[in-house]
Amino acid sequence: CMASISTRTIIRCYMRLQEKRYMEGMKMRDILFRAKGIDEDDKDRWYEGFYIALNDTTYCIKEDYENHPDNTKHYIIFDQMTDWGLPNRHLQARINPDTLCQFTGIVAKDGRRIYEGDIVYMRCDGLSGYGTVEFGEGKFYINDTKRRRHYFLDNHSKYRIDGNVYDSKEEQHGKD
Repeated sequence: CMASISTRTIIRCYMRLQEKRYMEGMKMRDILFRAKGIDEDDKDRWYEGFYIALNDTTYCIKEDYENHPDNTKHYIIFDQMTDWGLPNRHLQARINPDTLCQFTGIVAKDGRRIYEGDIVYMRCDGLSGYGTVEFGEGKFYINDTKRRRHYFLDNHSKYRIDGNVYDSKEEQHGKD
């Protein structure tokens, strides 16, 4: 018999597991995501954390799925500090799945995390490239369409984030 598990329970279990591994000295790799909110009041806000997709209802008949095509809700789960020494709040934000980007594991020279969809400039040993971060062949790479090249991301190169494909050009010019 399967019990119904709430999002809050999933978050608590994950946080406990992460804390246990940290206390035991095991480094757990965070597979982080970011996406823009879907609600009108936060559609321009980026959320960063753990991604989860939940179905609202499970149907028996194919026609029910056809009548309710938007059955899956997408969320970013994140924590928010309350005050020093007090437990953090665990929150969820409903997101637009079309803006979902995975963290590459690489950090730009200014300390910002590089995600899929970021537009980056790369420099390493006299070689440079400029393009959009994408995923393929089992790795993240910069797709430099101007030079028709791919540059795989690594920890040896220096990167600068110049925006991302989801923000408007006006917003990108105002950054950095």
